[in-house]
Amino acid sequence: MKFVGSIDAQEYDAFVAAAVNGCVLQSAAWAKVKSGWDHSLTGLRDGAGNLVAAGLVLRRPLPLGLSFWYVPHGPVLDYGQPQILEAYLTGLTNFAKKFRAVAVRIDPPVAVKAGMLGELPDDYDPEALDVMRRIEGVGFAHRGFVSGMTDTLQPRVIPVTLAPEGEFFAALPKKSRTMANNARNRYVDVTYGGAEVLDQFLDVITETEKEKDIRLRSRAYYEQILDAFGSDARIYIASLDIADALTKYRNAQAEARAELEGTPDNAKKKINRLTQEEQAAAKHIADLEERQKVDGNQVTLAGVLMVRFGPSAEMLYAGTNRNYGNIPAQHLMWVRALEDGFADGLANVSLGGVDGSLDDSLMRFKSRFIPTIMEKLGEFQKNLIPPVAWAIDRYLGRR
Repeated sequence: MKFVGSIDAQEYDAFVAAAVNGCVLQSAAWAKVKSGWDHSLTGLRDGAGNLVAAGLVLRRPLPLGLSFWYVPHGPVLDYGQPQILEAYLTGLTNFAKKFRAVAVRIDPPVAVKAGMLGELPDDYDPEALDVMRRIEGVGFAHRGFVSGMTDTLQPRVIPVTLAPEGEFFAALPKKSRTMANNARNRYVDVTYGGAEVLDQFLDVITETEKEKDIRLRSRAYYEQILDAFGSDARIYIASLDIADALTKYRNAQAEARAELEGTPDNAKKKINRLTQEEQAAAKHIADLEERQKVDGNQVTLAGVLMVRFGPSAEMLYAGTNRNYGNIPAQHLMWVRALEDGFADGLANVSLGGVDGSLDDSLMRFKSRFIPTIMEKLGEFQKNLIPPVAWAIDRYLGRR
């Protein structure tokens, strides 16, 4: 077998897209998103010249001509074939030395635990631990089974929704279906687009940043993703036409009142139902009239960026307008994005990393979409120039 330091992008993507553990972060296009990093499309060929392993290597330049190498959610190969794994990592190490790499960090897409929330096994998968020992055997040190989202360059715990056998919506729990229908009944409209809806997306991203006191990404970063992935990058937007919704609520209120007037006094259940409908419409009218003074007739409620690659996809960034927190618009939007993906033939969608405690608001939200929880092995690193390995954490803290 022969290690190859540069592979044609088309051949590379064809291999990664066909692999069981291929993903967006290992696509050739992902390199175009990571400004400030150089990259190499690497691989391993068998005796017949066929690719048997591949890895997008991001190379972060450091002072004095040094660099740090990182393989996000990779390399992509059959981890059940140790000779391929060891040959690729050995070749990668030798290749990195030629570029004066300080260190090489990898993030194998190998799960030590996998299962539905509340059903994860207690023990780590022995086959995954065997993979860990083989990686360590070629000089890569395991960086630990850490659980925090910021403990690693990519989160170690990831909820992944797998394509159901039938329709996705029908496979959802009753509560999830109810929430989606609630948003529809509140006249939420979900659409998707690209650069033309970026301003709407950034509006809700900014809202999320303010609420959580965090800084996500710049406009230029999202533009790079849209440019790199083209139609495979979709921004889903949940919006509300306030003027139209007010008209519908007022009509519903008037209909409930008219029907109440013609209902006999002994029809208690019907009276209660119609009274509740009238009161609900009145509350929605009051709320929206107040918001209309601030937002006008059109408002964006939520947005999410979904990027597809081969049979997989990633939900990368999302934001919500907290002024409309009583409308489950974000829930309906994610349902629509996942429905579209599975209808188009996707096999799995990563919902983005979560804290390893699996007990925060982010995990509670993502749990509504029947994910399988994947707890990965974690990161491994091989220091090639130990005296200056401190540069890794210093520079990557600015990513």
